[in-house]
Amino acid sequence: SINNMATDVKGAVRMLFDRFPSLSGRRYIAFNMRVRSQIQQGPTCGLVALSMATSVIWQASTTSSRDADDVNDVTSLLHKAQELQISRQGEVFSVDYMARLAIEFYRWHPDIREDMLMNPEEVMTCLLQNWPLLVPYDKDKNNEPCLSNGHSAHWALITGFMIPLQQGIDQLSREFTHSLDESLPVQCIQSSDEQAQCLSVLSKWVSHYPSDLSQIHLFARHGRSRHLALWPLDQLVNSNRNLCELDPNKKPEDFVIPLGGLSEGLRSKIVVIKPAGC
Repeated sequence: SINNMATDVKGAVRMLFDRFPSLSGRRYIAFNMRVRSQIQQGPTCGLVALSMATSVIWQASTTSSRDADDVNDVTSLLHKAQELQISRQGEVFSVDYMARLAIEFYRWHPDIREDMLMNPEEVMTCLLQNWPLLVPYDKDKNNEPCLSNGHSAHWALITGFMIPLQQGIDQLSREFTHSLDESLPVQCIQSSDEQAQCLSVLSKWVSHYPSDLSQIHLFARHGRSRHLALWPLDQLVNSNRNLCELDPNKKPEDFVIPLGGLSEGLRSKIVVIKPAGC
């Protein structure tokens, strides 16, 4: 429901503002897709992220929400990945492997993109069309993006964004947003009609944005937490671009490593998940 979605978003926004009080002095617009969280067992973060992405696509493309058994879903995904010889234990060290799995198992239309996170307009255009983003990054101890050369590579599902309101788009935005909470300076895009309205003015809107990616935040889910995360875009970009090698303490023979390693398989790349027909 919209209320559950708003609760998750409110929690993520409050946590961000508590940590960085200066951010709460501005006004924002937020959009986020509703996704039920899933917790991974073993190194299956990519499979869990793909399974969560699928629940977004199902909700957007059918009248009834998909009532799948998440555990069975991920177990079946693992078997499929092993059958395709693109994973041993559930690891997915290549965007090509991830895309292949999305096609073979779900019949989705994945789109592999390089350096797309550098372009906020493209990111928001995908999200507003209910196309979630699968993003590999280095996970810190608190699950946030960090820089460890790929040694703690992890997959996140990007489900939404929060951007500061710029002068000139304030009035424009009032037409297709609702107040998230009286105590928070955040306006929310909640319905498909509002998403369509927002898309129609996005390019006009984006021309007002700061080029500073740290001012744009993305909502994320991943297999290590039930909480909706909210990360600065620049932090995720830098983490995604530093995925260079497998942790030297891990044995390469325990995993399926693509030709060229993580640098070729994951670095600076993401997967956009689209339904069939897009």
